[in-house]
Amino acid sequence: DYLRSRTDIKVIQLVRENLLRQKLSAKMAQATDKWGKTEDASSNPDDKPQVRLDPETCRRDFAARERMRREGEEDFERHDLLPVSYEQLTDTPDETLKRVQRFLSLQVESLQTGKKKQETRSLREAIANYSELYDELADTPWARFFDNTDPNSEVDEA
Repeated sequence: DYLRSRTDIKVIQLVRENLLRQKLSAKMAQATDKWGKTEDASSNPDDKPQVRLDPETCRRDFAARERMRREGEEDFERHDLLPVSYEQLTDTPDETLKRVQRFLSLQVESLQTGKKKQETRSLREAIANYSELYDELADTPWARFFDNTDPNSEVDEA
């Protein structure tokens, strides 16, 4: 309530566009007990296990995440709000961090992090039951999170 009433503050809403990748990342972190990857960590895909994701749990979690995102937008609709996605931070970090600094009226500087993406495999490679999960979620709003539209295709995500 306090933050909602303080319309003089700027709000950065950090979101994840692909909730399936978010779910995979969390499951992988639980399986490996590694919650972040430093630059010197192994990048060998053979070091990483595949994970199984329950379709019903995904459906429920995706709906809850999207509901929380909408509620956050509603809670802070009277604020100066900057939505920033994890994907923007990882795909175009310099541009995104400059945008954040300008939003906060800070002097723009080059910022660096020692963290790297922990999971770089395609969803098909990382999720043991990828086809089953796709089949269960194909006719839902969550189908957009998958690598492509054919779970039996040999084409990996771009």
